[in-house]
Amino acid sequence: MNQPSGANASALFQTGGTLPIYAPTYVERDADAALYAAIQAREFCYVLNSRQMGKSSLRARIMGRLQAEEVACAAVDLSALGGQQVNGKQWYGGVIRKLVSGFELTQRFNLRSWLRDNADLPPVQQLGEFIESILLTQIAQPIVIFIDEIDSVLSLNFSTDDLFTFIRACYNQRVDDPAYGRLTFVLLGVATPADLVRDKSRTPFNVGRSIELSGLTFDRAQPLIESLGLTLANPAEVLQTILAWSQGQPFLTQRLCRLVVDQCAAGAMLSVEAINQLVQSRVIENWQTQDEQDHLRTIQDRVLQDERKAGRRLGIYQQILQQGAMPYDGSPEQMELRLSGLIVARGGELEVYNQIYKSVFNAEWVNQSLTRLRPYSEAILAWLDSERQDDSRLLRGRALIEAQGWALGKSLSTQDYEFFAASRELDLQEIRETLATQQEANQILAEANAQATKLLTLSARASELERQGAALLKYQPQRFSQIEVLLAAVKLGHELKELLKANTKIQSPLTLGLDQIPGPELALRIAVNRIIEVNQVKGRARFSSDEQRILSQISQENLSLVYNPNGIELFQLKGRYITDSEDGARIFTTVDTDNISFVYNQSGQELLQLKGCCPREYNVQKRIFTDSGCYQIDDVYDEITYVYDQTGKELFQLKGNCPFISDDGKIIYTSSNKDNLSFVYNNYGAELLRLKGQNPKISDDGQRIGTSSDQDEMSFVYDRNGMELFQLKGNKVEFSTDCQRIRTCSSNRYLSFIYNWNGKELFKLRGCCAYIRQNEPKIITYLNTSKMSFVYDKSGQEILQLKGHYESTSYTKQNIFTSLLEGNNSLSFIFSQDGQEEFQILGGAPHVSEDEKYMVTYSYDEKISHIYDLIAQPPKLKGEQPIVISDKHHIFTQIKSLDLSYMYDKKGNELLQLPGNFPGMSADKQGIFTSSVNLNLSYFYDQNGKKIFQVEGVFPEFSNNGQYFATSFLRDDSSSVYSSRGDRKCHLKGIFPTIGSDEKRIFTMSGKHNKYLTYAYSLNGEELFKLKGGSPNISTDEERIFTSMGGDNLSYAYDMNGKILFELKGISPSIRHDGKFVTTHSYKDNLSYVYNLNGALLCQVRGSIYRIYAELQRIFLRPDKKVIRVCDLSGKEFFYFKGDTIDISTDENRIAISSGDDRVSRIYSLNGDLIAEYPGYEATFLGQSHLILRSSINDVLEIWPIDDGLDDLLQKGCYWLRHYFASHPEERLEYCS
Repeated sequence: MNQPSGANASALFQTGGTLPIYAPTYVERDADAALYAAIQAREFCYVLNSRQMGKSSLRARIMGRLQAEEVACAAVDLSALGGQQVNGKQWYGGVIRKLVSGFELTQRFNLRSWLRDNADLPPVQQLGEFIESILLTQIAQPIVIFIDEIDSVLSLNFSTDDLFTFIRACYNQRVDDPAYGRLTFVLLGVATPADLVRDKSRTPFNVGRSIELSGLTFDRAQPLIESLGLTLANPAEVLQTILAWSQGQPFLTQRLCRLVVDQCAAGAMLSVEAINQLVQSRVIENWQTQDEQDHLRTIQDRVLQDERKAGRRLGIYQQILQQGAMPYDGSPEQMELRLSGLIVARGGELEVYNQIYKSVFNAEWVNQSLTRLRPYSEAILAWLDSERQDDSRLLRGRALIEAQGWALGKSLSTQDYEFFAASRELDLQEIRETLATQQEANQILAEANAQATKLLTLSARASELERQGAALLKYQPQRFSQIEVLLAAVKLGHELKELLKANTKIQSPLTLGLDQIPGPELALRIAVNRIIEVNQVKGRARFSSDEQRILSQISQENLSLVYNPNGIELFQLKGRYITDSEDGARIFTTVDTDNISFVYNQSGQELLQLKGCCPREYNVQKRIFTDSGCYQIDDVYDEITYVYDQTGKELFQLKGNCPFISDDGKIIYTSSNKDNLSFVYNNYGAELLRLKGQNPKISDDGQRIGTSSDQDEMSFVYDRNGMELFQLKGNKVEFSTDCQRIRTCSSNRYLSFIYNWNGKELFKLRGCCAYIRQNEPKIITYLNTSKMSFVYDKSGQEILQLKGHYESTSYTKQNIFTSLLEGNNSLSFIFSQDGQEEFQILGGAPHVSEDEKYMVTYSYDEKISHIYDLIAQPPKLKGEQPIVISDKHHIFTQIKSLDLSYMYDKKGNELLQLPGNFPGMSADKQGIFTSSVNLNLSYFYDQNGKKIFQVEGVFPEFSNNGQYFATSFLRDDSSSVYSSRGDRKCHLKGIFPTIGSDEKRIFTMSGKHNKYLTYAYSLNGEELFKLKGGSPNISTDEERIFTSMGGDNLSYAYDMNGKILFELKGISPSIRHDGKFVTTHSYKDNLSYVYNLNGALLCQVRGSIYRIYAELQRIFLRPDKKVIRVCDLSGKEFFYFKGDTIDISTDENRIAISSGDDRVSRIYSLNGDLIAEYPGYEATFLGQSHLILRSSINDVLEIWPIDDGLDDLLQKGCYWLRHYFASHPEERLEYCS
């Protein structure tokens, strides 16, 4: 047989990328069998390891094996779906498209149509609906979804916790829906589970199986030996030498195999020395220029990223390098090093992965890297080289203080801290030797020692505080609504305050700023502004009828408690099932084991003891009702209702339990579970009717009675005289408040049925307990099997799917509430009306007060109730692109797709909703206008939103005196001028009119293809002259007109009569800084030019100018590649910010820089000093006291107050906690007094 050429043999070895399924050089590892077995067992699996360890090749191999066994498989590479530039809907849509393609559903399924039909669903629910209604129905065999490059989610602009929650839900769903038993997920990437999921309560990793991915081993490497044998005479010996270098690291092993094959003739013998020389010359020496696929460079970048932590990682690696190994404790720094691939855990210890890494990332590389990080690098290296003996290399005096200042907020190596300690000791010794007297020496020595100790303590404490702040910020954003998070944030903020205070007391040039430890203050700011939990009380609580008290019961102790609204316990009562009268004057409890009820006054004084349970009082009758066992579950008891007057005298008894009365107080209804009957009595206890079915319900008009039979899941509808009108499928019958529809529910079939008033079925809905309210557009159901709630419109079309179920699913004007109960763990979710999750709070079964201001939930595990303030959250604005009106107290937003605009006050109260977009105010601030580009109309309203008139054209431009305005006709390149009352004065050529401040001239622009003209008209429409160039800009002194011509990259200056004065380089002329400067921009070379009004060039800077401050010698440039630079007037850079949007406050003292990458906005002084951080991005100042931010949780616009810093936040946090401290004095913080 002919041997293949060296080139052909070389091609067998692949460096980088995914190996083909049947690649001859694929080597199986333990992970192959482990992953295959786990998938066969339908386990959720994840393969998380460093880069180029063969994860994708493993995935391809297992996929091929499964597909050969007729298992349906698809792979989704998340890195191909985009990063910062995509939103959640686009990203999840990309996942669905990949699944459609991967499972070859394109011919059977119209994805575009399906996405359009399900566009109203939140993104993760779209994915869930696709898997449930399409994937699981159209594919009958087992399904495996491989999600590769899972670490790509870390670069997205939105949280993907919902994705992992969904994966976990799919596994939980197997109990209720066997189809989900066919579905398996496998995740692969470079991350830890903690990196991927911020909310640990929602992680799927605690129910999944981790697949360890080790290196290649010689005993399984026969495929490599065979491939090497095509060229080499001693392939086994060669492979042993290669593995000695690579330790089986897949990428390096393939690369070395390819290298040796490339270098040898067919049939050659290759010695160990030759291979060693080849590795040295082609891999290790000058590795930066020979690094294929950036393998080594990626390791270096991961180790050195984030300067604050790089020193600590280098220190750990240096220790491993010197000692050969170190114990593995799972610390974040050790985990980061493992994910870089540089080190590996073997037998409970960390080692350098292989000899190549040890040779490339050697002691010299460590020292060079530390040198670039440390300002004292030369000194510490010399000291270490002398085996810590050369004291001349230690730091003293100011050098020591400055070095320790640099160390603040950083996590450094053990050697760094040893160097500081030795330097401090020497510094103290030299102070002692130079002092004149021992007494003075001791005093100064003690002060210096204390100062040095404080500096080291400050450094360590600052680093620890930042770590704690970062840990707190990893909480899911919704959790900041809870008291426990606010408490932690306040404690952390106080420690930060004390640290900063201690820092100022040390007499040194060292300063510790928020830019070094921003985490604690940001966590406190989020907690203070997102907190809605007011208090916690013992037992299961609800609001009293008058909402002036909180009523709670501890069932196990047969005890009830009454609290004031602040959570202060007022008194305790015997019995449970606590309720009160409609007027709140009486309180009732039950001891059901004794069949006794108690009646108390508002002060807790016992008034009566009554036979029976479940007492209730109706004001319309002034009677008290009890029954013989509404809460009992056996069939032994007699079903009797007792009726008493207010003195406790028994008036009569009735058959049945659970009594209630009609609104007029003339009819009494009871129900018998044993007999499946309902009874109707008059006010004196005489039986009027006996109806089939139980749990009677009365329509609001009093004309119909509905009963239900749980045995056969039927409902019966009667007229008021007891004549049966019709029967309905389902039980739990309810009438709508407008007496137009009837609802029933089938608990066995998990369906709700909606009927018209005559009993005709209109539609059925997934889930039980539909809520139908008068004049409300929504119907809500819940489904326990899927732990989901569903929202429908009144026609029965599903519009939302929400997390959570349970019978307390409900809604108010502002929010929708659901609960999730798993064992004793309970959570409640608060959604906006459009389905955006706003809060995730502790406790289930939410009970909302009548005024919809407060809510109570119950934690079954802790046996406590949580009280929440529903109006405490930051105000939210509909729409996008906030426009702050010049009065700084009002905001416009718009939704272009709906052609709507909204007006809000600075408290977030919606004042107006108006047709049209591009809202604004008239010159006198008395009127409001909007424009509809599609209709070419502008609408004008008064301040109450009453329409005054409409005119043709869009984008009204007003004269200074408000007597005239002009609009643009975009389609025919013309404009119209109107009086302030909407009377048309004239029609002009050109668009985007500008009315001169002298009220005598109006300028428009016209032209296409960069050939623009500017027209000057009188207000009567007489053409005065025309100018070369478009985009006219009039100087503040009304003496210059500037235009520009894009094709020429020039701007032109004219006098007010149209005479050209001079030309300027660049286009888009703009008058700056009180009319003193004019700037232009050249897009071709990205340069901006600053001129005076006479055309003299003052400076040029790279980038586009945002704002000029002449007095401060500052030029702020617009964001360029997520960097915002600040220069002086000569173009020299002062400093820069990282971010992609900028806004400057109205007092021009503060700058808001926002970053979509970390979804944080930062407030700086004009000198670049960090003042504060806020959660959210695209920050806009609203006056001097508020910011408008796009929420980091759900991208909704929110209004946040601008606080006065740490002291202000601590004061607000302590103030919020005052009720909690009053009812929990053991938790009170001393500094919150």
